[in-house]
Amino acid sequence: MGFLRIISRSSKFAVRVKKRFIPLLLIYALIAGFVGALVDNLDTYKTSDYLDQRGVYIEQARDFSVTGTQGASLLSDLNSAQLGFSLDKVQSFKYAVLDSQLRIYSFDLSRPWLHPSMNPDIVVSGSFPDKVDEALVPRGDIQQRNSTNGVIIESTIAVNSKFTFTSGADALTITVSGIMDPSDYAGSENDDLWFFVPDETFNSILDLYGMDADADTFVHSMAIPIAIEGSGIPLFDIPSNKDYENVASLETSIQQDYLPNSAQYGEFNANAQTSGLDVKEKNRAQALTILMLAVGGGAVFVLIFGGIITRFRKREIAILKAMGYSRGTIQTSLITEIFTDALVGFLIGMGAIQIALLYMSNFAQSAQFRLLSVWISFLIVVLISLPGTVLVTWRSLGVSPMTIFRDK
Repeated sequence: MGFLRIISRSSKFAVRVKKRFIPLLLIYALIAGFVGALVDNLDTYKTSDYLDQRGVYIEQARDFSVTGTQGASLLSDLNSAQLGFSLDKVQSFKYAVLDSQLRIYSFDLSRPWLHPSMNPDIVVSGSFPDKVDEALVPRGDIQQRNSTNGVIIESTIAVNSKFTFTSGADALTITVSGIMDPSDYAGSENDDLWFFVPDETFNSILDLYGMDADADTFVHSMAIPIAIEGSGIPLFDIPSNKDYENVASLETSIQQDYLPNSAQYGEFNANAQTSGLDVKEKNRAQALTILMLAVGGGAVFVLIFGGIITRFRKREIAILKAMGYSRGTIQTSLITEIFTDALVGFLIGMGAIQIALLYMSNFAQSAQFRLLSVWISFLIVVLISLPGTVLVTWRSLGVSPMTIFRDK
């Protein structure tokens, strides 16, 4: 109980001494914002650069040039191919035309970053779907309906608009969770109404109207990722050189063995999309350098200011020693104060940089820090600095009680 009492009182003391607390708070906030922004740079390996780092992407040459049956054939042959390495789950992004003005597209709800142009980065308002009954629609889509007196009513579709697909007594309702940038989907800004829905909902709509998942659909594109073998940083799943070589080999195989066979697999664009091996390695080197800068720089700055706090506490340390407090008790008190400053400063700094990023991106969903980035930043700013803080404070405990009289 005595140990906990020391920690509690030290935390309260750190906050109450405003002349020292506020400047140090601002310093830690700046460090946290700096480290958080650098760490978040690595998040692209799990988000916007996910597929480019570990696979290839192929897209239809034009509308209706790849049928669902042809796409299923390609998917089956890829999954059974002897490539010398394993593929991760290959994703086929399909679409179906329900009538002359209504089209639905599918995507994998569990892997929102697998598609280079159908992911949270394209959301301009609202949010990317995270439930099977949610959908995206292109910006500017118009809902048209006839009123009871024959007047045509038009309204721009907005976030939270609800649509119900019906067939006889059966019905399926979806909610628009977000509005997307349609620039990568030619024709979506026409009068047609397009919905981008999770695979499960896509299949449910097909079932509702008695449509076949292969015969009555078309393939817009396919994402073909490899199962990575190694990782420089497991938390971010950064691929190894061998993984990059496997991606290059996959690109060659796709372009030479599959894409030319348009009769069997449909007509895709001639080239598979992925960055070159040299580009991948260069980007990874930059990302690792940034991480080391974040870890090393953050830890050094925190240690410096931990030392400054302790240095200007010599008189207080001498008084506490003269009062009979042990070295362990005094050190616990100092570390608690530093930890309190670091923790509160971290929360303020991360909050401030997050608000700034959201504001600069017009509150885009992709600008939000993921929980992993926040935790790693916390480890760097707060926890990694603790061993060094213990050393700094321990050296400062050599102050003699006579310092009280010398500094008077």
